Amino acid sequence: MGALPGVPEQPERWSGTLTSGQVLLVGTDGFGDPLGDGDVRVGALFAEHLAEPPSPLRLAHLPGFSGEAFDGDRTPLAPWPRDAAR
Repeated sequence: MGALPGVPEQPERWSGTLTSGQVLLVGTDGFGDPLGDGDVRVGALFAEHLAEPPSPLRLAHLPGFSGEAFDGDRTPLAPWPRDAAR
């Protein structure tokens, strides 16, 4: 997958059902690159703060972590199953 605003020829696809306690994180490369495979401090931060749906303001604040090697647009989208939504 390339950086925005590029459009890949074959976008990645996912199909499945989210159940209670799960969230699907979709984000720009400014969010995804520092997240990596989730085994880093950024992954722990998001796992802790996205265990349940945060307020919209809190969700907007979360990508504001600092990191010298990571810059650019940080836009996450996090849909939860309906029973988990506030």
